[in-house]
Amino acid sequence: MILYFIIIAISLAIIIVTNIAFTSIGAGNIVLHAFLNLIIVVGIDAIIAWIVHSIPEKRIHPFKKFYIISKTEKKFYEKLGVRKWKTKIPESGKYLCNFAKDKVEDPNNNEYVLKFLRETCYAEIMHFISIFFGFLSLAFMPYKLSIVLPIVSVNAILQLLPVIVQRYNRVRLISLYNYNEKHKKEILKNEKG
Repeated sequence: MILYFIIIAISLAIIIVTNIAFTSIGAGNIVLHAFLNLIIVVGIDAIIAWIVHSIPEKRIHPFKKFYIISKTEKKFYEKLGVRKWKTKIPESGKYLCNFAKDKVEDPNNNEYVLKFLRETCYAEIMHFISIFFGFLSLAFMPYKLSIVLPIVSVNAILQLLPVIVQRYNRVRLISLYNYNEKHKKEILKNEKG
């Protein structure tokens, strides 16, 4: 979480300094509008998180085609080196829905693994929608594009990274789920035989 705050603070500082140096907007106005826009973007993200987490669990199907990644997409994530940087992405699930997604606590329990899979879907939906809806803040301050556009662009990048991580992690979780199911069937077969 600290890394995100550092990225946001540095980005905000760069946006403010650049606007002071290269626009005719007063410094006080720039600072005010930068912080107001940041509050609007964070507010939009929070509303989206609340709406997405209000979707009933039965509507989230982690085995639907939309959530399954192809071999090509998997290779792309591997080339991005997701495995190396995924732990740097803040995990807010423990705060939002009381379910931490930074470690599989009970890998042999498919009820738990399925809940974990659903939570990755919730997170993916929430962050994916936030990428686009963050740009709504342009409607509140369309005359301050040199301030607003960079802020919503940073927000979009910070929202895209968790989407990638959720999709990358889901491949392994689905494999784990399928392995558990196969293993459970073998145990039942041996008990009957």
